[in-house]
This record gives sequence, C-alpha cells and structure tokens, in this order.
Amino acid sequence: MHRPTLGIIALILLITAVALLLSDSEDADLWRSACTRVGLLMAAIWLAYPHFKGIHPTVMAVILIAAAALMFVVYRKPKDIALLGAIAIFFFFLRSKLRRRPTR
Repeated sequence: MHRPTLGIIALILLITAVALLLSDSEDADLWRSACTRVGLLMAAIWLAYPHFKGIHPTVMAVILIAAAALMFVVYRKPKDIALLGAIAIFFFFLRSKLRRRPTR
C-alpha cells in the first residue's frame, strides 16, 4: 500500500474517534473504540513501512496471519500465553533464516 495513503487513513480514523468522543449516541462507544484501535494500528504500520520494503510479500502475509491468530488465542485464552513465547521463538529463527548471506 502507498505510505501516504496509510497515513491519511490513520489520520481520518483518529479524527473520527475524537469526533465520536464528543457524541452522546449509544453506539458511539463501540465505533470510537474501533476507530481508535484501527487508527493506531494503521499509524504504527505507517511508521514501520520503510522497514517492510525488504520483506517478501508471502513472508509478510504469513507473519500477519500468525499475529492475528496469536491475538485471537491470547484474547480467548489468556492463560495460553506460553504460546506467545513459542511463536516469538519461531519468528526469531525465521528471521535468522531469511537474512541474506553474502555469496563468495
């Protein structure tokens, strides 16, 4: 995705969250929370975007799917936090394998 587009989306979502903070509607809390969370996530991606350029898209997709699955597991069963450690170790080894070694 285009980096300025990520920044604009994050900004719009965060401005919407602030506007909903001033609203008195019953559904405003739900939408404000959603806009805040997604806006902060998009802002974090916008900040980290230059570091993503060297990663193959397939590897990035695997990392994002694994992160989403991990968040779901931790949300549903917080006691399974040991799984977080196992996945972190997996990504550490995956990262070391994906680094390019100099050719002779």
